[in-house]
Amino acid sequence: MMGFVMSTGTISIVKPRNGTLERASSAWGRVAQRAPTFDVRIVVRSKEQNLIENPEAREAFGSACQCSGGQEQLLDLTLEAAEWLRREFQTRLSESNQEKDLELRLALIRRTQCPKLHFDKVDLRALATLVGPSTMWAPEETVDWGKFRDLQERGPPMEPLEFESKVAPNGLTATPDFHALFLSPPALHRSPHTSDTRVLLQFDIRDLRSIR
Repeated sequence: MMGFVMSTGTISIVKPRNGTLERASSAWGRVAQRAPTFDVRIVVRSKEQNLIENPEAREAFGSACQCSGGQEQLLDLTLEAAEWLRREFQTRLSESNQEKDLELRLALIRRTQCPKLHFDKVDLRALATLVGPSTMWAPEETVDWGKFRDLQERGPPMEPLEFESKVAPNGLTATPDFHALFLSPPALHRSPHTSDTRVLLQFDIRDLRSIR
C-alpha cells in the first residue's frame, strides 16, 4: 500500500498508511539496546511473491531476531516492514531494472557507517531506520554543486563536517521517524554522527560492483 509521499526529485520520503514501520520500530525498540550488533544481507529474487513467507529471509532474519532476544512476532513485524519497503522500492525502479534481483539488508550497528556527505553509485537505494537516529540528507536546492565537484575532484582532504559546511552550508535534514528514504543519484546524504544503537532496513539492486 502506498504511503504518504514527499518528493524532492532524487529524494523521496514515504510513510506507510498502515503503520508498518511504527510496529516494527516499536518491537525493535524493546530489545535493541541489549542486543549484539549484526549485519545480515540476503538476495531477494525479482519474482519473489512475499517476503513474509520467504524461507531464506525467515532463517537469516530469524537468527538476528532471536539473538536480539525477540520472539516470533519480532520476525513477523520485521518482514512485514521489509515487504512494504520492497514494494515501494520496486514501484520506483526504472524499466531496465525491473527484472533484477534485489539485496535486502537488516543491520544493528553502533558506529557511524558513512560519516561524509556523499551520493551512492546505485540507481536507487531504500533506507528505513527502525531504531536510533536517522539518515541525514541535503535538499538539492541548497547544495553548492560547483563546490561539491571541485572538492571531490581537486580539493584537499578535509574532515566530514568541514566538507559539509562548504557543500551544504544551510545544513542537513533528518529523515522523520517511521518514514522510509528513497535515494537516487546525486542525492547527498550521510549517516548520523553517533555511536547510538541503530537498526536499519535497506534495499539495493543486486549489483555488487556498484553497491557500497
